[in-house]
Amino acid sequence: MSARAVRWVAGLLGCAVAMAGGCGGTGIPRDGGARSDAGAARDVQADATAATDAGGIEAAVDAGGIEAAEAGDAPATSETGAADADAASDTPADALSVDAAEAGGPIVCGTAGATDGGDARTDAAHGTFAEFPLPIAGSPYFITAGHGKLWFSGSGANAVLSTITTDGCVTDYQPTGYPIIGGAGAIAFAPDGNVWFTQTTTSQVGHIAPDGSSLWELDLPPGTTPLGITLGPDGNFWFAALGSKSIGRITLDGVFTSFPTPTQFSGPQRPANGPDGRLWFAERGPPSKIGAIDPATGTIEERDVPNNGTPTTAGIDLGPDGNLWFINYRDADGYLVTRLTPSGTFTDFPIAGGTFLSNIATGPDGYLWLTEQDANNIARLSPSTGVVTEYPVPTPDSQPSGITVGPDGNIWFTEARASKIGRFIP
Repeated sequence: MSARAVRWVAGLLGCAVAMAGGCGGTGIPRDGGARSDAGAARDVQADATAATDAGGIEAAVDAGGIEAAEAGDAPATSETGAADADAASDTPADALSVDAAEAGGPIVCGTAGATDGGDARTDAAHGTFAEFPLPIAGSPYFITAGHGKLWFSGSGANAVLSTITTDGCVTDYQPTGYPIIGGAGAIAFAPDGNVWFTQTTTSQVGHIAPDGSSLWELDLPPGTTPLGITLGPDGNFWFAALGSKSIGRITLDGVFTSFPTPTQFSGPQRPANGPDGRLWFAERGPPSKIGAIDPATGTIEERDVPNNGTPTTAGIDLGPDGNLWFINYRDADGYLVTRLTPSGTFTDFPIAGGTFLSNIATGPDGYLWLTEQDANNIARLSPSTGVVTEYPVPTPDSQPSGITVGPDGNIWFTEARASKIGRFIP
């Protein structure tokens, strides 16, 4: 495939600020011509509702978990795709840079009249929730922090990406006159400030300026189906290619390389930086494995997941203890959390009732944080003791999904069914 820049566009979708005076701006269509109609960011101050009592529920599990030695002999390796000219496009994507000033400059979201309502700790023992309804109903899912705010996908505004500030201001980034199919699937941040994302349904990778003034997208080979995106230790972006059963690398100037997994039907999921300089990822299979790729050589090592476990689509995360953690599933136990040491030891941590776990993130407090979608909880797991503490989300049947740590050090999560962004102060 020849890498190409398919679009540079500027301008954002319509605007309404929760303060006197409203807002305005201009956009630039894809052909670069002047435009004077509304194209500024839609900035809306979301109201927040706060729970007065989070009411944590503690459920202790075996502190040692369930130990299982690594199965199998020496793992298979693959040198396929190691930066050779045939696997990668040899020409960076060309792109037209659009000056943010031409697009009217960034729109600053107003904060007058903010009704956060969740700053005071009404229950210091268990924490406090605040929920921010989205201005346009959607199904927010992935969420992460960067540039001093939270970035998420699935806002309901047919936007590429959306943000929410810690005081509840929502901005949807949608280029003027540009149709988006599916929006962003996962989000990561480049050293130059650009916000990178995957579009799973259209097999594209793109990035947007943090002020929304420009958008660039790269068409991947049909059927690549990118999942997750992570800035690797080599300064390039890495993602799982579910459709092509490989791990993808894309440089900051748009050169794409594919690294096939040794297992043919691997079903790779979102990669994460490991403690050893490699990127680790789960493979749903069958058979189920955990893989690690060396960004310098492209060599992939795989380990079998023991006890008939199947890693979920949540991917894998580096825990506060320096080990890898992922959400696992077994028919006999339901959903559980599994720890993998770099040396290859798996340890399972059951969750009461085996309830469906959607996502996992490492908190600033030395704990792992989870979303329990069906049980309508967020949960905290101690990596040292295995104790799980559950916190019911105030809105019933909200379907908590993505979870991350915000720039304020609190836990932020999406509520896919309730069309809200939630915040939890532990």
